[in-house]
Amino acid sequence: MNHYTETPVNTVIFDGFLAMLLGLLVFAGDQAINSVFSLSVIALYVAYMIPISARFLGDNDFKPGPFTLGVFASSL
Repeated sequence: MNHYTETPVNTVIFDGFLAMLLGLLVFAGDQAINSVFSLSVIALYVAYMIPISARFLGDNDFKPGPFTLGVFASSL
């Protein structure tokens, strides 16, 4: 953490470097970049599935946070 800006500067630099490396896969060929896109779609589904399944499979007391949809929220 940068104490002046209170932001994770090292993490942002690492993410930028990783994005540049993934961008270089364009020069490796179509199969390489297509495999990265396919893996990212699968990872996105898993990332959505984890909190949803944890909400319904776990034994917890769910309390809405500061932002809720109020009457438009699903009453489960």
